[in-house]
Amino acid sequence: MPQIKEYTQRVGGAAELPLAQVTRQAYASDFNGAGVGAQIAGNALQQAAADAVSIQRMVEDQKARKEVTDAAVELARFNSSAAHELKNAEKNGELNDDAFTEAYMARINTNLDLVGSRFETTAGRQAWERGSAEMSGHYLIAAGEAQSRAAGIRAISQYKDFVDATRNTVMNDPFQFERMEQGAANVINDPKGIFAHIPSDKRDELARTTKTELAKSAVQGVIRLDPRIAMQQLTGDKWDPYLDADNKHALMTEARVGIAGLDAEARRQAAEAARQRKREIDQTNQKMVELYSSKSLTIPQVLDSNLDAVGEGSKEHWVKMIEAQNKEHRSAPIKKDPRLFVNTLEGIRNGTIRSETQIENLFAQSADRGVGITWEDTKQLRQELVELRTPEGAKLSKQLDDFFASRKAQIDKSNPQMGKIDQTGSAKMYDYMTMVRDRVDEYKRQGKDPRVLLDPKSPEFLGSPETLAPYQTTIQESIRTLSESLKRGRTEKPPDENASKKGFFNWFKSDPKPETQSNTPGLLTPGNIDLSKRKVVENADGSFSTVISASFEIEGKVVLLPTLDPNGKQMTNDETVARYEQTGEHLGIFKTEADATAAAKKISKGQESLNPKKGARGAPQSSPVPKESTDQMRGAIADLEKAVRTMPGKDPVIVGPRKAGESAADYLKRWNEAHKND
Repeated sequence: MPQIKEYTQRVGGAAELPLAQVTRQAYASDFNGAGVGAQIAGNALQQAAADAVSIQRMVEDQKARKEVTDAAVELARFNSSAAHELKNAEKNGELNDDAFTEAYMARINTNLDLVGSRFETTAGRQAWERGSAEMSGHYLIAAGEAQSRAAGIRAISQYKDFVDATRNTVMNDPFQFERMEQGAANVINDPKGIFAHIPSDKRDELARTTKTELAKSAVQGVIRLDPRIAMQQLTGDKWDPYLDADNKHALMTEARVGIAGLDAEARRQAAEAARQRKREIDQTNQKMVELYSSKSLTIPQVLDSNLDAVGEGSKEHWVKMIEAQNKEHRSAPIKKDPRLFVNTLEGIRNGTIRSETQIENLFAQSADRGVGITWEDTKQLRQELVELRTPEGAKLSKQLDDFFASRKAQIDKSNPQMGKIDQTGSAKMYDYMTMVRDRVDEYKRQGKDPRVLLDPKSPEFLGSPETLAPYQTTIQESIRTLSESLKRGRTEKPPDENASKKGFFNWFKSDPKPETQSNTPGLLTPGNIDLSKRKVVENADGSFSTVISASFEIEGKVVLLPTLDPNGKQMTNDETVARYEQTGEHLGIFKTEADATAAAKKISKGQESLNPKKGARGAPQSSPVPKESTDQMRGAIADLEKAVRTMPGKDPVIVGPRKAGESAADYLKRWNEAHKND
């Protein structure tokens, strides 16, 4: 790019002019040239002076332009600095000082004057004065506006703080609403307060807004205390001067939510109290079971407990349990009824028996009858119920249920052509189930998986033919049991000579009639109540009762009396004795309490045979059997007994049922030992 050569003014002296170069024309007057050279020299000097002025003017103009430029640059710097200072002041809260604008402008003007004194040219000074004046005016307005904004923000913040504090006070104590509302109005309308500079219309609007907000807070405070009272106030006219329809609707919604919350909390607390109560009852009942098992539970301990007076797992329940235990202790031990155990176990699994109390009541009834489930059975059934409540226990219980159902037909048999000939099948099924459950419990204690015992592929499978063999009834045992039952006769009326084969078959299949009281030990006077016409009462466990008896010592004799009236209603002891004195009806008069207890057990057992189906009414006692029918039955019994004695092969090995305290494994070992030569 071409460059402009810098101009340099150079003026030399006379000595620097070479004389040889001076021509005649230069000094014409000296050479008779009439003064032309002097004129030329004068012109040259005049031109040189004009050029000097022009040059001076150019220098000054260049300086002026430079100062104008410098002024613009300095003003830009001042503008940036002033804006930055104002922004920082707004951010740091310096604008809250009323003297900020004055001090801020004083600093700006001082700096502007200081910098303006450096400009020498008129143009520079004019440019600076004009720019600085504009800048000073701009930042005076900007500082004022910023300070006004800060004051507004401060006023809004102070208003919010004031309203929030007042609302909190009213919400915590709604009864102070009127006092706090009047105090807020006084603050807003104070001519010397923070809201004094707000226009009156805006101040009135602010007062109305404050009143509404305080009213809303007061209602919310009432909702906190009692949402039902708040709802009553909102549906009335108490808050109409303060709240519009929209605000009232919103607050009504809050009140409804509060009411629903109170109801939910009441239900939660009731449920929690019930759960806590149940935990306490369960703990107490578990302690009762432990004491009862050790036969150390006493009636004072029961009465002093935290149990309910009556109902499930109550004091009444455990008093009856103690009475049952004492009764069992005075008389013979409870004779096991396998059918009741199996039925109870099925009831637990199908959900008809849901509480430990139901099981314990069955034990108490068993102790009263002398036959049923023992306390060991009761504990086992209770444990089954407890385990069934867990997911893993429910799953295992279902597997056991299916397993027993698949094996029942191989143990508890019946012959459709001869009726129920397997009279011991239920007892053997009970023993088999007990053995399986003992093995399952043993595996649990050892940390093993009990399901392998139910797996046909496992070598420890408990459903194998070898395992089932000790629990299966032989034909000899079935015939012997049938013979013994036939000797007692049947409950149904025997057919006459013209009866069909089907009629004789149906009579043959009916249950044997119970033993009579004619040979009952200690009997002084036979009972005079027809038990076949007693009303059947279904128990909670699915069993039935037609007679529940109790013995009373009256005039030196022990009288056995039914505690159920003819309609099946349970009577108290006083009501039972009063009815006996009115009607004279009894189940027998005996010499001793033990004789009466033994007779009561026989009566209970007899009633079971009279009611083969749950809920069936007691079948009438059979009428006397004709002589010809008796002779026929005696011949049939003799033929059966002969068949047993003359069956080919070895005599049957009788092992007998499980002994008291004998485990299922020991019983199986004893059975195998007895049949090792088979």
